[in-house]
Amino acid sequence: MPGTVTRQTELKAEPSVAAPTLSTLAANTQVTITERQGGWLRVVSGEQRGWVRLLHVSSQPTARTAGAREELEAAARIATGRAGSGNIAVTTGIRGLDEQQLRDAKANEEELKKLEAFGVSAQDAQAHASRRGLERRQIPYPPAPQSR
Repeated sequence: MPGTVTRQTELKAEPSVAAPTLSTLAANTQVTITERQGGWLRVVSGEQRGWVRLLHVSSQPTARTAGAREELEAAARIATGRAGSGNIAVTTGIRGLDEQQLRDAKANEEELKKLEAFGVSAQDAQAHASRRGLERRQIPYPPAPQSR
């Protein structure tokens, strides 16, 4: 099945975050999906073969293979949880962790540093919001549920 990498992502030797990284695929790289295992897809791109995270690949048509209108319609269906020619609701599930795995879990400092690198300062966030015409609003918490 054809697919497109939606963001820069690591091509892994095995379907695991801890697996060795074979290379990095750039956003918009065309791939062929050959297998799915949990939250991972085995892909082929040119001479490269490996595993990428499921959420980093789209099998929806791109502007190269569909007109702009079809692309917008596909995006609207995704936003509503609907896809395909029958406008069928789609969900993706990944098997959870069992109790023992949760007890044995350890923090991955390297992954945490990667996550923190996506953060911005309050000043940068405010500047971005101002450029986009966004305003700060205080939204009250909903009332606590009443016991029955």
